[in-house]
Amino acid sequence: MINNEHQTRPSGKGKAPKWLSWMDQALVWQVLITDPLNCMRGSTATKWAEVSLTLDEFQPQPISCSSESCRQRVKKLVEIYKKVELDSLYKSGIDEEFTEFKLNIVELTIQWDQSSNDPGI
Repeated sequence: MINNEHQTRPSGKGKAPKWLSWMDQALVWQVLITDPLNCMRGSTATKWAEVSLTLDEFQPQPISCSSESCRQRVKKLVEIYKKVELDSLYKSGIDEEFTEFKLNIVELTIQWDQSSNDPGI
């Protein structure tokens, strides 16, 4: 699982708010549904905007974030997941727990890696 120490963002004047665990889960879930990583070329920005707008209407508590901050957070989550996963494999050789969020982040990581070869995304 991704540690809370990796999930904080600085807060204060001119800084984005802290991403909480439930926000990360909602973001990953929405990215997998909206699929801005595998959409047609030229519609990527629109898809990220759709992710942002959907999160802004999230209930019971909206998540206000720009499409770029959503994209950057997904990128950060993928990087964190890769590091945590590698560390876990080095320590134990096996993965102890597979939650729904972890399954989602694995899928998202695969999609991110596949789409990162395309400079238009």
